[in-house]
Amino acid sequence: MLPFRRLSVKGYVYAILQYMSAPIKSIAILHSDVRREYFLTQEGYETEKNARSDAHAIAQYAKSLARTIHIVPANTQWVKKIISLRPTVVLNIVDSVKGDDTKTPLVCATLEMLGIPYTGNGFKPIVACYDKYAVKLQLEKYQIPTPKGFVISGTEKVQVPPSFTFPAIVKLNSIHGSVGLNDANIVHTEKELKTIATQLIKKFASDVLVEEFVQGQEISAFLFDTAKGVRVLMSEDVLKGGSDPYAIASYEFRWIEKNPIIETRKFTNKHIEKIMKKAYVALGMSGYSKFDARVKGGVPYIIDVNPNPAFAPPEKDSPFAKTAQSMFDIPFQTLLSTIILSALLKK
Repeated sequence: MLPFRRLSVKGYVYAILQYMSAPIKSIAILHSDVRREYFLTQEGYETEKNARSDAHAIAQYAKSLARTIHIVPANTQWVKKIISLRPTVVLNIVDSVKGDDTKTPLVCATLEMLGIPYTGNGFKPIVACYDKYAVKLQLEKYQIPTPKGFVISGTEKVQVPPSFTFPAIVKLNSIHGSVGLNDANIVHTEKELKTIATQLIKKFASDVLVEEFVQGQEISAFLFDTAKGVRVLMSEDVLKGGSDPYAIASYEFRWIEKNPIIETRKFTNKHIEKIMKKAYVALGMSGYSKFDARVKGGVPYIIDVNPNPAFAPPEKDSPFAKTAQSMFDIPFQTLLSTIILSALLKK
């Protein structure tokens, strides 16, 4: 069967009619098994502590799409459970396995081995995106704008390339969700860089990625497969009441602050949409993904790629769903149906 984004409009309409007239047998919503003891840091736990309640919230919308809905935690018994249920499709919202997000590709690999369709990206792009520097090299290969950068590991001395210029931003190379990211991560000297890099490596047991800091608009782009191709929904992070050129969407902004100094608003730009779609294809993505970029002089420099962004209804504060519904008038029910159908129509 053809990948979803290559399906003709006529074929898509036929598939929708078939889908609506005969609801699929069952959907399994597979979510992270979240326990505080699994996570190395409180920050990591905070990004996933609502995984179970998110799954139950999704289930309320999924009831109209399938005869049976199953909610399955990705614990040590999940494979046995999925085999016994044999769902028509798995809604995969797993972000970590025993607190380790780098193990989430194993979920995809297992579902592929079992021959069970699942939502979101496949094994290969998810594996690739847990090395942000490798993703940067792939973007550069396809001449997609991204800031200059280099990696620092915990076993080597910090060596700044001669052509590298400050200011710079220091972030974790293998951990997503803005974990470990705050205003102090923007550095102006090699001494500051070494200090922050050492702290992050020690706390999170992860290599760090250092990038030249792009002073410009910060945007988020959510991409997902539709009948007419990949659709892009973009929002901009806007500093309220100020013009700090070093303001960033930090961990606190994403997960903790109730009244952050940064707010989001709708952002549209056809040229930037094309670049985001090019990156989506270059990285072999499907289902849905999230790209973050800083825009300077009309050029969007991609600073982060998330192949498995948080997915939940807008009332659960999911940026993807909130952007779709509040800024682009796409109800969550429609978004959910589209994503599930794309999983069913993949190869």
